[in-house]
Amino acid sequence: MAFTKPTQAEVNELFFKKGVKDKNEALKFYAYYETVGWVVGRRVMRSWRAAVAGWCLRMDQFKPQNKFQEKPTETVYKSIVPTNTKAQNEEERLIREGYNRMKIN
Repeated sequence: MAFTKPTQAEVNELFFKKGVKDKNEALKFYAYYETVGWVVGRRVMRSWRAAVAGWCLRMDQFKPQNKFQEKPTETVYKSIVPTNTKAQNEEERLIREGYNRMKIN
């Protein structure tokens, strides 16, 4: 049996039947498989309905867990920028004092 590509309306209808309220998910599914030529791995897809079922099961994995999560760039920045230790603060203070003494004299 040869694979027949579904229409966008068929995909929308199946997502609706599966209880997916977000219409964008059906659009994402259709657009994704259109771009890859309805291929799974190296083989032509056998059942787009089964692919929709799998897509629906995995949808929660790709939604953000927390809208206020720390961005990865902020995490990297925090690990790169060193925090001042007491010794560094003391050294900076002594340098400033020395500079101030030079200005006064």
